[in-house]
Amino acid sequence: MSRRLERIRPSRAKVSLKKEAFAETFRDDTLLAFKSQMYTMRSLLLLLCLVTVHAFAAGPTGTLNDTGVTQCYDGTQMTTCTNANAGDAGSFPGQDGRFGRDAAAAAGALTKVGGGAAGFDFTALDASGNPIALDGSGVPVSTPVCVRDNVTNLIWVADGAVNGSLTWGAAQAYATTYSLCGYASGWRLPTRRELLSIVNFGAYLPAIDTNFFPNIIQISPYWTSDITQFGFAYSLTVFFADGTASADHQTNPNQVRLVRSGP
Repeated sequence: MSRRLERIRPSRAKVSLKKEAFAETFRDDTLLAFKSQMYTMRSLLLLLCLVTVHAFAAGPTGTLNDTGVTQCYDGTQMTTCTNANAGDAGSFPGQDGRFGRDAAAAAGALTKVGGGAAGFDFTALDASGNPIALDGSGVPVSTPVCVRDNVTNLIWVADGAVNGSLTWGAAQAYATTYSLCGYASGWRLPTRRELLSIVNFGAYLPAIDTNFFPNIIQISPYWTSDITQFGFAYSLTVFFADGTASADHQTNPNQVRLVRSGP
């Protein structure tokens, strides 16, 4: 009887080995869970840092610009927006051209402080920051040096080539001592959303109002202050040929268009 019990009951050595294996597995699982939590916390802290950097980099702005699209698709081509092609019961309902400042401008129902295509409202400024008059067609009578966006409350360097082609870090440093149109401080790289706010998606090659923003460079993108999800070595860019947003390594030279928040 005792021999049968010995065969059924595991030895103390076997029990000890099982306990050690369980303990080792428990330690490994606990360590893995701890590492996972730490990785999540680091990711959240990194995201918080990125958000904080951009929150301090970008100043207060006004409302949002519209896209510049004033036409609608009718199944064949872009044409005037109607109830038939873009109405709620139309063939292609809910199109961009039906709504917002652009639609009001197309209908002649938008009041502007300055000029600009579609729903954009720009005031051209001279080298001293004084408004430049517009001719009968809404075009500045002389070449703008800066442009005040009356919708977003941002002030832009008008000339698309005057700030040159710089690496991202050099552009950031360049902005700190920049002075133009009577503003000796506050200049910076725009965020991606800010730079996209002057893209006219209703135009192409270039996708911007050249009456207010001359000498646009189309073959090279313009830097933004935004860093990509790939890490701190890459920043977002915007092409003004068609308004495409992309990214590039910060050591590569790209075009620079500085901006500042309005007074």
